[in-house]
Amino acid sequence: MLIKHLPCGLSPYYDCGYQRTPHYPLKNEKVEINCRIEHLPENADVFIQWTLDGMEQERIKGTRFSRENDDRAYFSFNLGPFDQPVHVTYKIIAKASDAEISTKEYSFDVLTRIELTKPELAGESENSIWAVYKYGENYYSIEAAIQNNLLRLSSHSGQKPAAINALKKTNGYEYKNDEGYSVKVSENPFGICISKDGEEIIEISEKNMALALDVDAAGNVYKVGQTFRMQGKGFYGFGEKFDRINQKGLAPKAFVVEKFTNQQDKTYIPMPFFFTEKGYGFYRDTSYRSDFFLNPVESTDLVDVRIESLCRKSGLLFEDYIFLGKPSFVIKEFHKLTGAPALPPRWTFGPWISANGWNTQSEAQEQIEQLNFHSIPATVMVLEAWSDEETFYIFNDAKYELGDGGKSFKFEDFTFEQQCKWPDLKAFTGMLEENNIKLILWQIPVIKYIEGNKDNQLFNDESYVIKNKYCIMNDDGTPYRITDNWFNNSLVLDFTNPEAVEWWFKKREYLLTQLNVAGFKTDGGEFIYDSSARFYNGKDVEEMHNLYPNLYVGAYNDFLKKHLGEGNGVTFSRAGFTGAQKYPIHWAGDQLSTYSELRGQLTAGISAGLSGILFWSFDIGGFAGEFPTTELYIRSVEFAAFCPIMQFHSEPRSGQFFLTEREHWINDRSPWNMARVNKDNRILEQYRKYANIRMNLIPYLIEEASNCVNVSRPMMAHLIYDYPEDENVINIDDEYMLGRALLVAPVIKEGQTERSIYLPEGEWYDFWTGERIDGGKAIMYPCALDRIPVFVKGGSLIPVNLNEHYIMGETDKTGFVGNNTDEYANLCFLVYGEGECSIKTVGSESTIKVRAVGSKIDIECSPEIDADKVTLIFAGDNYKVQDVIVNGGKAVTQPITAKVFGRAVPGYAVKLG
Repeated sequence: MLIKHLPCGLSPYYDCGYQRTPHYPLKNEKVEINCRIEHLPENADVFIQWTLDGMEQERIKGTRFSRENDDRAYFSFNLGPFDQPVHVTYKIIAKASDAEISTKEYSFDVLTRIELTKPELAGESENSIWAVYKYGENYYSIEAAIQNNLLRLSSHSGQKPAAINALKKTNGYEYKNDEGYSVKVSENPFGICISKDGEEIIEISEKNMALALDVDAAGNVYKVGQTFRMQGKGFYGFGEKFDRINQKGLAPKAFVVEKFTNQQDKTYIPMPFFFTEKGYGFYRDTSYRSDFFLNPVESTDLVDVRIESLCRKSGLLFEDYIFLGKPSFVIKEFHKLTGAPALPPRWTFGPWISANGWNTQSEAQEQIEQLNFHSIPATVMVLEAWSDEETFYIFNDAKYELGDGGKSFKFEDFTFEQQCKWPDLKAFTGMLEENNIKLILWQIPVIKYIEGNKDNQLFNDESYVIKNKYCIMNDDGTPYRITDNWFNNSLVLDFTNPEAVEWWFKKREYLLTQLNVAGFKTDGGEFIYDSSARFYNGKDVEEMHNLYPNLYVGAYNDFLKKHLGEGNGVTFSRAGFTGAQKYPIHWAGDQLSTYSELRGQLTAGISAGLSGILFWSFDIGGFAGEFPTTELYIRSVEFAAFCPIMQFHSEPRSGQFFLTEREHWINDRSPWNMARVNKDNRILEQYRKYANIRMNLIPYLIEEASNCVNVSRPMMAHLIYDYPEDENVINIDDEYMLGRALLVAPVIKEGQTERSIYLPEGEWYDFWTGERIDGGKAIMYPCALDRIPVFVKGGSLIPVNLNEHYIMGETDKTGFVGNNTDEYANLCFLVYGEGECSIKTVGSESTIKVRAVGSKIDIECSPEIDADKVTLIFAGDNYKVQDVIVNGGKAVTQPITAKVFGRAVPGYAVKLG
């Protein structure tokens, strides 16, 4: 028998069947305790043994209940309600004729909700306004301080704050700036009013928005709640959201969740952060779960934003930051508080290839051969099924002598027989290098549980980890094991323990130093469930659940930096939390091959960007389920080609939703396999076209990525970022700017051959035809299956890399430009009206600056330039050039004709030297 009970449950989004509800009960709330018992004998007696404030109570017999599609034994016990703040302990016991088992002892405190309405003391101290409340013998305070367009609100509990002794009575405080912002803080009653150009945009008042605390009998705080009345039609951020970009009227939660497909309101990367079009943003600096309720006030643009957060029992309860400025200012200031974004390596911006089924050297090499045969570029290969599926650091089929758990292997410790899955890894990695393809390997932060496991390296590692407490531990000193679902019963590495981190990466060091691995796909990290688990740093799961993915991914980033140098390696991660921008890149996780999931992926990418995650990706054609149709596959290829990162991937061949018949056993979402499965060569042609366009755009993508990092701009930016004063963009949810120059409008509806597109004020050019279009309006745009709507902002010069024939955008092999991102075949600039562009040359600090003014183009090179020429291509309609100047002198030019998306486009090859 095994009793499973998890007081906090697996997720706030669903009932797992063996949780306590509510987790933290209030007075007069009924408490339901549920459990699941596996291998329960017939006629077993199941009951709960419990105490109330230390006094034994009559045991309660469990009531059995069933769950849909689940034949396991579930039991429920009802306690309470309790009309006083009491302390309860309990354990669940199952007794059969020949055996008896029991859970460990659990406990909870019945809480009282108090609302702080009238401060005992209020005043100014050291440039802050304080309000101090007293309940029983405990003090609770709110401090408000503002500096440089940043308002900080913090709340503490416990002893009377020392600063209160120096409080000075004032008539409140007012802050004003030259941008039209006013912040008024009143003392008694305590309140805050923020205005922009005379319009009130945020109000916090005691009258109807009192600070609410859930406290136990001793005054310890478990949850804090507060309501802000805010102006705004659009509420953006909250992390990577799949349900809607504008979260107004919804209830997002800041809680990391592992959800396989159909994520809807759940997310792998939540953040307690948002902003509106009204010129402000909000961030709650906590890793505890926070729930937001965005309740619109009828017939107004007001929203009552209710925030409820778990918190430390005493000391700092919460710390909020309100940013006063446009979205660009808000995200930049948010990054200043949570960590500067990092720039991925150049090679990450080319196409990636991946599939869970590539588990042998021959199959992996076959993909490279297919790329070359079809003239399809790729710069990254991701291998998921490369390892022994036990240690996740040893290649499958490797022969070696077992070592104790502390041993770190080198490549020469392994032998590979000719008939094994990876007979010649050096030859394989050499093949990748010859083709300018980087290798990324899949990882998971667990010591895997396998029933009956012994006499192997995994068993030795597991024993060593438990002995040295390198895994997360329970509060009773036993090792924490994943409670349910994916990697059930496995140990989880504790990344707060420096010795554990060193042990973990010593075992993986040879992958970087001897096999030229360039990065890791850092999957998972969402499975820290049990509130009784404790980390090496002393913190509990409530504080660490959301932080764990960042700790895990951050440790891998440090490992890569140590061995490959700054900016040379990368992680590709599913989960994260506030600060995830420090560890690029992230992808959208697991989705089905459906249009609704493609819609969710677009929403996720845009909302992730609005939450400060600059570099994001998704699985072309979907990860799981039935194969995508030709139309769905091509539409997702088009979208991916104009995303920060372009990659395809697929589920294991055994299937999680779709166990394929033998003919379709190879379920890769590669274009050659999809063309085979769907018997449609258009898939190959369109993938080749868009993958080559992707490689053509590498100079633009790299330059824009660098700018994004420098100014904290999302590489995939919702139009509200650049046009916050344009009310037309507030609820647009299917357009974005890729960098500063390209407006992208993916086609995400089945059968759609035209769509409405809003172009903000200004001059725009059709990327495909060069046609000039005036903005400030919506247009209907035809979008045949081979074309995604893309527009170039007027005045843009787009740096591109074209092959020797100056061909861009063909479906055949003539547009191939190769895989090399370290040098360009022909650095060209697509000119769309008057404007300028600067680009750093590859491998040096030299800069080429191109400026188009009137009929003249100026090119400045500084300092010396390695390249001997650049090419100007006049891609926009009606732009004529008479003079080209290089470093102040008339340039030597040679007329050329480029073939751009089937058009013959004139240009000049310009000699630089």
